[in-house]
Amino acid sequence: MAAASLLFLLIGLPLLSGTVYVEGDLGVLQIPWRSFYARCLKSGDSFAWMPQVYCGVYVHGEGEMGMFHPLHLFLYRLLPLGIAVNIELLANYLFGWLGALLWLRRWKLSSDAALFGALLLGFSGFQITHFMHLNRISVASHIPWLLLAIDVVLRGEGGRRRALAALFVSLLTASELLLGDPQTVWFSLVAESAYTIAVTLSATDRARRILSLASAKAIGLLMGGIQLLPTLDYYIGSARRHASLEFSYIDSVPPQHMARLLVPWLFGSPHEYGLYTGVVPLVLVVWLMIRRRETRFPRFLPAALAILSGFALVLALGKYGMLYRLLARVPLIGHMRCPNRYILLFHLAVGGLAAIAFADLSRVARHRERTPWRLLLPFTAPPLLATLALCGWALVQDTELAARLHHSVPLALLAMLPTAAATCLALAAARGFPAALAGLILLAAADATVYDLALLRGRQPLDIAGLAATTTVPPGPVRGRVWDSTTYNILMLRDLRLASGYSGFPPARQLRG
Repeated sequence: MAAASLLFLLIGLPLLSGTVYVEGDLGVLQIPWRSFYARCLKSGDSFAWMPQVYCGVYVHGEGEMGMFHPLHLFLYRLLPLGIAVNIELLANYLFGWLGALLWLRRWKLSSDAALFGALLLGFSGFQITHFMHLNRISVASHIPWLLLAIDVVLRGEGGRRRALAALFVSLLTASELLLGDPQTVWFSLVAESAYTIAVTLSATDRARRILSLASAKAIGLLMGGIQLLPTLDYYIGSARRHASLEFSYIDSVPPQHMARLLVPWLFGSPHEYGLYTGVVPLVLVVWLMIRRRETRFPRFLPAALAILSGFALVLALGKYGMLYRLLARVPLIGHMRCPNRYILLFHLAVGGLAAIAFADLSRVARHRERTPWRLLLPFTAPPLLATLALCGWALVQDTELAARLHHSVPLALLAMLPTAAATCLALAAARGFPAALAGLILLAAADATVYDLALLRGRQPLDIAGLAATTTVPPGPVRGRVWDSTTYNILMLRDLRLASGYSGFPPARQLRG
């Protein structure tokens, strides 16, 4: 609880200082467009069409702001823009954390293991490194809640409880669609489908319960139609519709970047290739492999999570893996670029596996069981693999850092310190020292703070006026539209109209120019 509270507080510092994060799309797209949305709500104007960019754009169909979502209608009508943006951002982490906690408790995990899993899932590397994509992390925060509701529908006792859970499935599905990020909705559907298949293996009265779940999803689809249909309409007239396969392969994860699983800072910024889940979850997955036959947990769920994690990694390879090449030919889904974003499912699966492993390790440590050393040999794998990854990267890179690594053993050892620390703490817990569990929790929180939150500190947070001041207004009176390809949409904050613009679904050009 303390670790989660600290991470939440660190993310929410701009709210306390009256500023907002302005990194990436948040500063050049999300905030300028939300300024238009807020003005329309407060003045009573329609927000479906935005004349400020692209000489006019069907912004409702573009879906970037989730304009018909009840939370957004409330926040941006009643609160100042900066406060509304911060609350929208923070709500995603609180909502995702609570959903993960309740989902894990549903599986009878101990409270410490459930809280630990919620820490990993609510503040996962994907959720934090994609903080500038508000609608994406908003949809992702719904996934644990949907898994919880699906579990009650499929395994719950009592017709009233299952009916209430089916209602929540419909409402959560509608909420995802209203947030306007089709790709993450697709990721959610993949996770829900995988979970449904896994749980159905142990459920009774399968046919009727699956029918109930399918009906709930269909109702949610209809409820979200106010955003889904405009998005389909806008897609038909956008440049995305005629995108090539190469467009779908943008940001495929190169195979060598899999080394980021153990050494996160290799190959530059973690934003799009944020494979790193933290060293503690990976070490705990090793423990789960050691204890796969002794753990007191239904075996089908860890197996399903393991399969989902491998499936997600293969899809994240994009053009480097055959599976995504097949998926890229599927209508609509194939036009969703950036296969690297399947990393979301990897983080979800590894977080669930780590929570299960922590529950088992906690039981062993509390009962002072002393696991034989010969069974603990697999714990040497993470440090060894991390060392190999570090050395391999240093050998192929011609950089100053690589040169230092060639000749500096202490620096290399420093880079390996988190992996070694996680391994030692897990070994101590496996040998019957409960205090090591607290060390694992603190190390996981420190890892997230140092690595994931570093991206939030990439640019100094600014207030709305400060963000607007980062652009230069054209000299003289502006009677027409401005073409600005350098600051994207920020000039909207200076009350200017643009012939250019920036969005996730650029409209197709009708005139040459």
